[in-house]
Amino acid sequence: MKPDLTVKKYYDALENGDILGRKCSDCGNVEWPPVYSCNECGGHHTEWIEMSGEAEVTEFLPPAGALNQVKEFMPYAVGYVRLKEGPVVNNIIQGITKENAEELRKQLPLPVKAKIVKMEEGYSRVLFTIDE
Repeated sequence: MKPDLTVKKYYDALENGDILGRKCSDCGNVEWPPVYSCNECGGHHTEWIEMSGEAEVTEFLPPAGALNQVKEFMPYAVGYVRLKEGPVVNNIIQGITKENAEELRKQLPLPVKAKIVKMEEGYSRVLFTIDE
């Protein structure tokens, strides 16, 4: 079986501090995390682009206890993040606490910034932090 080069290129870029997506040459839709086929038009003509890391939280769940694998990123909530380039993803948003959640909810959509973090398992991932 051939390795999925999309996954390798994406994670290699994270290790270098870059967040990559794929942009459809047919309709302009951006996919993040990256996939080779466009989920908007079904096209297969996509190219790598560097993502800005700029985004906004549009909705989040009340902050609760941490999932075992991400306790080190507390405090956080999980919610929908709309990236500047268009994709909407469900992700971790650092900086939302039980104490400030109600006030932050009144400010939605709330600016956030992508942050690349190293996981204990040795790979990097992206989460988002509230702009301050």
